[in-house]
Amino acid sequence: EEENEPYITVGMELTSALPHYPVYSIATNENGVSTDVCSFRINVNDKCNPNGPELIPREQPVYVSTRSSCTTATGERCGIVPPFFQGICTDNKNCACSVYQIDQEFAPGSKLTKGTYQATIGARNELGFESEPGEVTIVVN
Repeated sequence: EEENEPYITVGMELTSALPHYPVYSIATNENGVSTDVCSFRINVNDKCNPNGPELIPREQPVYVSTRSSCTTATGERCGIVPPFFQGICTDNKNCACSVYQIDQEFAPGSKLTKGTYQATIGARNELGFESEPGEVTIVVN
């Protein structure tokens, strides 16, 4: 066994921090007779990207019209944010991911007055690794 190799035990969680893990084994019978050292290595491939999925936010703004039936507490006309396509995410071949909205003040159903807003979105893969955040523009007129 080489001194600079990692020590591996049964049940140990292996990550792709190393490209492979060498395993050394010696079998000993009840009489104390041991075999020569047997070795093999374990290669680790990530199911999901540990840096998180790639987030591709929608490019077009979400347009919302103000309406007379929507007013704020101060009496200002507003528009109600509809459900909207936020974008897509991609990850490694066998890893699912989903896009979600981080800031809830611009979530569908929110009342917004005239202006331009930036909704922050993110993506998370099935192992919980998250993307860098992205933005979707909401224009209320």
